[in-house]
Amino acid sequence: MKKRLKPFVEPEFPSVKPEVKQELIASLEATRQKWRDFFEKITWTSFGGIGGEDTSLTGSKHLLEAIRETGEAVRLLLDFGMFQGKGKERNQILPVKPSTIDHVLETHAHLDHFGLLPLLTKDEEGFTWEIHCTPVTWESGLIGLKDSAKIGEDGYDEDYRKYAKLIRDAQGAIRIVRNADSKGIPKNKRNGDRMKGTGELDPSLGEGKDGVKIKNRIHGGKAIHDLPESKIQQSRQLLSELGFYDLETSSFINGASIKKNIPAPKKNLYDLKDVNKVEYFVQTHKYDEKFELEPGIEATFYNAGHIAGSAMVVLKFKVDDQSTYNVMFSGDLGRLRGDFHPYGKPRLPPEVPIDAFVHETTYGGKVHWEREFAIDDLGRVIREAYMKRKKALIIPTFAIERCASLLHALIELKKQEYFDGEIILDSPLGIQQTMVAGRHAEDEAFSENLMNKHAYRVAKGEDREGLERSKKFRIIVTGSGMANGGPILDYLKLYSNNPDIEFAFAGYQSEGTIGNELTSGYKSITIDGLKLHVEAKVNNLMGFSAHADERDLFEIMEYGSRSRRHGERHRNAKLLLVHGERDKSTTAYVNYLKRRVREGKRGVPKMENVFLPNLEETLVLYSAAGKEVEKKEE
Repeated sequence: MKKRLKPFVEPEFPSVKPEVKQELIASLEATRQKWRDFFEKITWTSFGGIGGEDTSLTGSKHLLEAIRETGEAVRLLLDFGMFQGKGKERNQILPVKPSTIDHVLETHAHLDHFGLLPLLTKDEEGFTWEIHCTPVTWESGLIGLKDSAKIGEDGYDEDYRKYAKLIRDAQGAIRIVRNADSKGIPKNKRNGDRMKGTGELDPSLGEGKDGVKIKNRIHGGKAIHDLPESKIQQSRQLLSELGFYDLETSSFINGASIKKNIPAPKKNLYDLKDVNKVEYFVQTHKYDEKFELEPGIEATFYNAGHIAGSAMVVLKFKVDDQSTYNVMFSGDLGRLRGDFHPYGKPRLPPEVPIDAFVHETTYGGKVHWEREFAIDDLGRVIREAYMKRKKALIIPTFAIERCASLLHALIELKKQEYFDGEIILDSPLGIQQTMVAGRHAEDEAFSENLMNKHAYRVAKGEDREGLERSKKFRIIVTGSGMANGGPILDYLKLYSNNPDIEFAFAGYQSEGTIGNELTSGYKSITIDGLKLHVEAKVNNLMGFSAHADERDLFEIMEYGSRSRRHGERHRNAKLLLVHGERDKSTTAYVNYLKRRVREGKRGVPKMENVFLPNLEETLVLYSAAGKEVEKKEE
């Protein structure tokens, strides 16, 4: 529970003159107010965005807790995103009690940073304070949340249809196998018969709803006792897979039941009503605009250059009359190098001293291709498919930013006559997010291409089928980027085994996703229980990532070391590395930092101050006692 400051009780001072008494009371209240503004301890806990054995690097959500000298705690959430791929079952359980959170600060609109906000606000006794982000992040994020809710509702309806069919199949199989195993069911047994916990039939249930006896039940036009052996074996196999039947002993398993063995599908995390509630809590702030969260806590968003509206946030905590303890959370960072920055370069904060950096390492150990090489690579893939008379190139992509970036590149390549054909956008979410990107882009040519309705067309319902018969070459940009949902699943079901169709993935593919399997060379994949053989060529486009590579990460982090005034403070800063695969990109970035130290670079914090937070581990960033960044004692 949060500690709140007790109301001020005016002391009596019975033997003091009235005018002196008022001065003493005013002095006490001023001192009390000053103490209220000061913080004696600041801790950090990550509940996501830590790639490891159990979770992917998605699901960014971090708790920053600041405790005042009075004992009052202020709890801030930085991002509240959903897990995608490995670890997505964690989305069902909130790691914090919403009513204990004072403020949420969102860095950008991607669902793995933004996607669980409705869970905070859906209950009446849940979160009651404020959610802070940039105006464009809210515009884009609201579109994404509504789409997520709709996909979840549609998915639940489909899952429930499958669940109901499976129950019908299981009930039919139970009747068939029991009839076969007992070599004929007595006439007094009715359609309502079910298994007890002992595995025996319960005759007390009498007749079923329609009063039809089991022996008269028809299966595929035949009475139950006249079914062929193949049908009986199929029924046994189904029951074995569901845990009802032991094939070795040819007997039912004690304690099996429909409810236990075939659990009902879980409803979606949230619906459109829950999404609409979020808006009541949102406060938007422009870049570089300072705003007070609580007495003694100041926040500022700076352009992160990752997608439209993306931000890194600097938080200043007042620790005494003279100084603050400053924490910078990067969110996802964009690229610094090259000449293509449709949303601007990551804007490094002015020379504010940073005491604790918390930043992403998605591409630690990686150096991105320059954009011109990425465009050449895309052009090569298109040219090869076009010259080999392939029918279509299908590019699954993320609706936010990547879709817009690829469309711009495709339009430019078509202008250069790399191919003659159609560019089709088949992503309802991508269409909306592309319009957001076009309206807010800083690059004029980028904006013009996206807003040009003649440069590409929106897909029609019939566009997905019959690609193998198409006379004109088509490039189809669709969702989702990791093939974990969206229209791409329909395309894969239809064409993964067709060598006349090609696929091309652009960007990071999280572990546990179909996109990761395809780009890793899997020759078979499973979608909705359907096993698919992969004969279509799968390309992996390089250089389209909107993330900073390790050079960019280092340059953004080390800016403060160039300050004469704050350089030493910067070098003593703490560095927490998150949003990376622990044994891959994050470890690779640590090795990169060590190499820079050996090279004598001044911008690297001391290696003993570099931390890799574990999931749900609490680190003490600041303590008035002087012990900083230590594991919190349980």
